[in-house]
Amino acid sequence: MHVQIYTDASYHPQEVDGSCGIVIFGNQSYIASFALYFQDVNSALTAELIAINTAIDYVRRNIEGIESIHLVTDSSRAARIWNGRAKDDPNISITWLRGHSKIFNPNNLADRLAALSYTLKESVWYTA
Repeated sequence: MHVQIYTDASYHPQEVDGSCGIVIFGNQSYIASFALYFQDVNSALTAELIAINTAIDYVRRNIEGIESIHLVTDSSRAARIWNGRAKDDPNISITWLRGHSKIFNPNNLADRLAALSYTLKESVWYTA
């Protein structure tokens, strides 16, 4: 199975908390999405890396027969960091995508999920 993951995160320095949205597809079919809220976050980059780590961990634990994982993030810094790490796992590729584009893409949904979890101050999990 070829897995596509879209992530987006936000950081709120006044409250030292953050949130993220994750959308997962397998072979072009929807699998799951998450709106996660977390406290004690010290930067936007940390929130983005939490989103990426959480998504990859979820996929590895819950999806069998993975041939490849392709992750799309709107954080260029997180993409660069993960591309350095991905050399250790050739089945993972990460691409940067400009955030908040007017063209619909699953990253925009991840952005909305991040906003939802911040508004609710709680995490919400959706699976197919």
